[in-house]
Amino acid sequence: MRVRFWLGMLVLLTLTLGCTREKRSVVLVTVAGLRADAIDAARAPRLAALKSEGAFAANVVAPAPDTVPSVAGIMTGREPGDAGVPFGDLARVAKDATTLAEALKAKGYETRAYVGQGELAAATGLARGFDSFSTPSSQVTTAAAADELTRTRAWRGGAFRAADVLQQFVTYFRARPNTNPVFAWVHLGDLAEGLDPADPKGSYARLLGEVDDVVGGLRDALDSYGFSGRTTLIVASTNGLALGDGGEIRSGLTLTPSVVEVPVFVAGEGADDARLPASLRGLHGLVLAAAGAGKAEDPPAESIARLPARLYGWPEARRRPGAAEPGVDALVLDTMAKAHAAVMSGRMGDAVALLEEACRRAPDGLAPRLALADALQAIAASAGGGVGAGGAPNAQLAAEARRRLEPVLAEIKVLAVASNPTRLDAARALAAAGDNAAAIGLVQAVVSAEAGSTGTKAVPTAGERLAAVEILSSAGATDAATEQLATLVEAEPEAPELQEWLGDLLLGAGNAYRARVAYEKAAAVPRGRTANLLAKLGDALAQLGEKDAALKQLAAALEIDPSYRYPHARAAQIFLEKGEKGAAADALVKSIGSTGNAVQDAINQARILEKHGLLDQAGGVLTEARQQNPGNPLVEVAVARLLAAAGQPDKARVQLKAVTDVKPDVAQAWVELARIEAGAKNEAAAIAALDRAEPVGGPGITATVRQEPAFRAFGPESALARRAAAFSGKAAPKTQDGVREALREVQP
Repeated sequence: MRVRFWLGMLVLLTLTLGCTREKRSVVLVTVAGLRADAIDAARAPRLAALKSEGAFAANVVAPAPDTVPSVAGIMTGREPGDAGVPFGDLARVAKDATTLAEALKAKGYETRAYVGQGELAAATGLARGFDSFSTPSSQVTTAAAADELTRTRAWRGGAFRAADVLQQFVTYFRARPNTNPVFAWVHLGDLAEGLDPADPKGSYARLLGEVDDVVGGLRDALDSYGFSGRTTLIVASTNGLALGDGGEIRSGLTLTPSVVEVPVFVAGEGADDARLPASLRGLHGLVLAAAGAGKAEDPPAESIARLPARLYGWPEARRRPGAAEPGVDALVLDTMAKAHAAVMSGRMGDAVALLEEACRRAPDGLAPRLALADALQAIAASAGGGVGAGGAPNAQLAAEARRRLEPVLAEIKVLAVASNPTRLDAARALAAAGDNAAAIGLVQAVVSAEAGSTGTKAVPTAGERLAAVEILSSAGATDAATEQLATLVEAEPEAPELQEWLGDLLLGAGNAYRARVAYEKAAAVPRGRTANLLAKLGDALAQLGEKDAALKQLAAALEIDPSYRYPHARAAQIFLEKGEKGAAADALVKSIGSTGNAVQDAINQARILEKHGLLDQAGGVLTEARQQNPGNPLVEVAVARLLAAAGQPDKARVQLKAVTDVKPDVAQAWVELARIEAGAKNEAAAIAALDRAEPVGGPGITATVRQEPAFRAFGPESALARRAAAFSGKAAPKTQDGVREALREVQP
């Protein structure tokens, strides 16, 4: 197993986590979603064994029922609101809050973070003080295009599996010289990110096993090779998951004990003397005490209701778990909890009915109206073919949802004047509904510190400004978003993640010069010099016409991350602009990676080369594939496609006839013939070819046919377009064994 492989590599860390005799190293492992009642010998044997190896508490109170504010409480020792992170969305740790990494770095510690959950992005400020900070948010999320030339980048979000986080941890520490003591933070987000709402308890059990393996393996390495005597290991849940408790699946809506009373373990040096705090915020002092850099403290065991406070607009309330929610109607809360459960299980109609009931119960409540707007927008977005529940056409349901949404949005505008958080919540809902002008107006009220309904002006926090940037950007107000982000950058010039985001906004607005400056400033900070950043710097330089400098930055990105394919794709564009076809072809081939099947790889390579006009190079790839796989029908279909692209449709038809005469069940050949006939304006022949493909094509062929632009060449309502839209391959999807058998059939 991959996990065991990396656990085995941990033996190579025998001297890397060591420290001087005066200072011990500290490894802090945080796990999002770990419930105390899930830790038993059957489901989590390694964690269960860890209970008896040092100090353990099952009911330490998380400062919030959500990961980001809870982690902020651990890292700063403050209440999330006092730390500048009262909620998860684009919050930013307050400048006057000292993080654990900052405190220990000042004491001579090396500081490293390996974070598996993208919402803990560097832009939250949690990266402050770390020599390196790895999260999924630093990666590019590529679009579906095979050559990655179009892409979207999630500023935060995504996840690394626990085994991948461990791999990063091992890769660095394996080669690390034994010098300073280390503070390492490892965060595992599998339980929260991978939970399946349709099977919450079953999926939780499976994910728990993976997390248990990784934590147990890390513990073994520390123990077996002498680190226990020099290192303190602290494992803590950031928050639990409800798994149906209180009508909730995940976390954030309620403060049930399963969500906010979490387990904490301490093992290794000093574990026997560790006094576990009642609040998770007390881990801040516990880590400092373990490192000899401070003293343990025991702050009050209170929690804040992030949701529905944040998502649904209710004021945040500091309280102990189980206490009544101040100022909140219990019936409304219960109704919204049921609606939340309905949304998670896909019962949108039930959710809307429940939320409309909640609105009637709370005539002045912003909370249920924001939730209702979310649900109605989700239904409106489902417009398309087919029918919905009860046989009503989806388009009809979507139109009805939009009609019912309008008065809800009008009420939101009236109610969203109380405070900055409610304005931002409402602005998000309005922007999502397309009312950009109203959304921008509410955000401008926040950033200009207009007085709320109480008459008190509220200067926006850094987190609120970040939220404002996100909303302004989504609403198309790029200049205003850039202005707000520039204000934050000016306040924190050494924050590379903010400089990078500023560069993204500027590059998207067409200002490549200023984007280049922002990216270069971000790259000047060691932790900001990521493969993703250097690739974007290459983008900016290429847009400025500095092609050689751009290629240099793209090469540097690949040195940091050789598996990163986008720099190859971007370099190919530059080589094409320079007329260097050979170099462009090499880069394009590297940009698409491998499927693990030589035939399919050759076909993919030929297609991407053909797409970029490199027909000679594509022909070379297929010639080699033919030599290695004589008679393979899929290669012969690819050759026919290339002939058609080269303006030789007659030769392509002959090629395809040779394939179908021998193997009439090769659906790709019939679809390719239909494409050629459509291109030659032979609509009837194209339809006939699709008729031959349908009985032998499966789901993949169906998707290809329905998405093929050539079949709409006669117009969206033409006979060919209608035939393609109605195409439904009759062949059953192949099992893995069936795929292998099919591949054997096309081999000589």
